Amino acid sequence: MARKQFCPRNHDTFVTGRDDNNYCLECKYLHSREFHAKHRDEEIRKSAEWRKEHKEEVIENNRVYHLEHQDELNAKAREYARDHQEERKEYMVGYRIENSDAIKEQHEKYLEEHEEEIQKWYDEHRDKINAKQREKNSTPEGKAKKRLYYLANKEEIEAYKKQWAKDHPESTKISSLKAKTNRGLRVVPWGRDGLKEFYLNMPDYMSEDHIIPLCGDEVSGLHVRWNLQYLPLIDNIKKGNKCTPEEATKHYERILIEAGLK
Repeated sequence: MARKQFCPRNHDTFVTGRDDNNYCLECKYLHSREFHAKHRDEEIRKSAEWRKEHKEEVIENNRVYHLEHQDELNAKAREYARDHQEERKEYMVGYRIENSDAIKEQHEKYLEEHEEEIQKWYDEHRDKINAKQREKNSTPEGKAKKRLYYLANKEEIEAYKKQWAKDHPESTKISSLKAKTNRGLRVVPWGRDGLKEFYLNMPDYMSEDHIIPLCGDEVSGLHVRWNLQYLPLIDNIKKGNKCTPEEATKHYERILIEAGLK
């Protein structure tokens, strides 16, 4: 018996083909799509329940698949990341904001479960990590970022510092002695003229800056009026404690010229 060319939906089965049961393949495909669209919610629910009941099996299957297709998956991931940099950045920022509590909880849980492993790795790489962090923090961008982070998390950081000082009294005592010694060297009794007026007249959008830093890398100045200026906070953070001997010399020359001594 010859097969009909057109099915009840008027598909040309000489083009679309028929299955072993003489059913139009195009109709079969459309029927499958219609069925899944109609029962989508139910299928999703059943799939979620199955994955939950077979969690270990799903994890193992995913692990095996990723191992077998690792190069292909990595290549696709790199290509996608390259072509969608701005979209991914925007998505990740929004995701972190919306899920900050869950991310923090997950992070703390991971640290708790892998505490010994993490500590061992950190001890083995401590010097390298600290050197890299110091290098990063020494840049103007690093100092600005560090300062802004402190301002945004001031209460939490100060609470941590207090607890650390309580747990490490010997280190705290040494640091305190050093701080008092440096302050005693930089705060002189004869240089207080004009300080009160300087702080009273400081605009809200400005911050106090020592032109020659009190504890500079190359040269240090005094806490006196002629060593103070107003600077926007972000510029003050970027400046940090950098000052070369040449810059300090020029500053002192300006002071002498203004005072009529040179």
